[in-house]
Amino acid sequence: MKKFVVRRVLLGALILFFVSLIIYSIERSLPTSYVEGRARDMSMKQGAKPYDELVAELNASYGLDKPVLEGYFSWLSKAVKGEFGESWIFHQPVTQKFSKVIWYSFALGLAAFLLEILIAIPLGILSATKQYSRVDYAVTVFALIGISLPSFFFATILKYIFSINLKWVDLYGIVSRMHESYGSVGKILDMAKHVLAFEQWAKDEDLSMIASHYAGKAQGVAGKLDSMLIPAFSMLIKQGTACAVEGDMKVAMAMSILKTISGMGQLSEMYSIDFNEDICIIGHSGSGDADISLAHKPTMKIVKVFHGKVGGGYLTQFYPPVGPVTYLAITQDKDGNFKFVVAEGENQPGPIFTFGDTNMRTKFSIPCREFVNRWSEAGPTHHMAAAAGRHIDTILKVAKILNVPVDIITR
Repeated sequence: MKKFVVRRVLLGALILFFVSLIIYSIERSLPTSYVEGRARDMSMKQGAKPYDELVAELNASYGLDKPVLEGYFSWLSKAVKGEFGESWIFHQPVTQKFSKVIWYSFALGLAAFLLEILIAIPLGILSATKQYSRVDYAVTVFALIGISLPSFFFATILKYIFSINLKWVDLYGIVSRMHESYGSVGKILDMAKHVLAFEQWAKDEDLSMIASHYAGKAQGVAGKLDSMLIPAFSMLIKQGTACAVEGDMKVAMAMSILKTISGMGQLSEMYSIDFNEDICIIGHSGSGDADISLAHKPTMKIVKVFHGKVGGGYLTQFYPPVGPVTYLAITQDKDGNFKFVVAEGENQPGPIFTFGDTNMRTKFSIPCREFVNRWSEAGPTHHMAAAAGRHIDTILKVAKILNVPVDIITR
């Protein structure tokens, strides 16, 4: 028995060696590589090194500047010590990421193993005691079907039977299958459970900024996940993780800057203009910063349809105070260099939209028509970050440290 175990272990090690060598050789033989793509992205950033120099540095750091065999054994010498480098996708040590998710595989593997034992042993005993009977043949056919069917196809059949038809287990893990049957309080509690999962995700991945895109076309559970992004992102923003929508990472950067220097960073955009009162109505649908809600306690609504969007869900509305307010946008020039666009104004009292979105009535030191023209001419994205108070002086200091020019629209 001892010799058998030793022989199998050595054979397994030999197989792993040749399989890893083949995979490594194939990766090195590809016409392009991750290194080239990463170097291309890095070279486009302001003040970056030339593309060829970045490629050379990355190749050296990954051992790709060596011949295939030498590079492989260099990788292998680190791998046997548990040094797998940094994940190209998650930007953290591979072992660190691996340690967080491997337990899910163990849990699934254990469940599958126990299920196999519970099914296989009784059927095997039954088949052995009734050899060459119809029962024996039926068990044999059942086993052959199980072996022959592709696992992904068989899994789909099982999900259809036990989740969709019998409803014994949840099909997905984003929301419970009973979500639609809950009342408003039940839906909020169900939503809160999954919003906390977003918080854990942001902590696990060490995220400081997030930019998502909501298309509103997702159906079923994916659509419900879309509907929960707003309260989830609002919670993360309050905790210091800037979360922007419509894929606008630049406004996430602006929100992070204002959050750092003022304690609040509200996502905003130009809603409308009230020419009679000479004010700009500024706000945004969806996620925001609860710390700016100094005039009123934040509210959350469940709506069947988001205004201007397909689909519905949860809206968080915050209420900025009357008084000074600062807006910060980040844009880029034709060469890709960053630029700050800033303005200070005064939030005015008066009626605001109450359909679930944060919005402000802001008067600037110049007429609202002129403000919108000058702001637009500065070339920002259509989003901006907002914070109560006057913060241009501090923003100018941040810009000086970062060597970023600033367009001041109003003070």
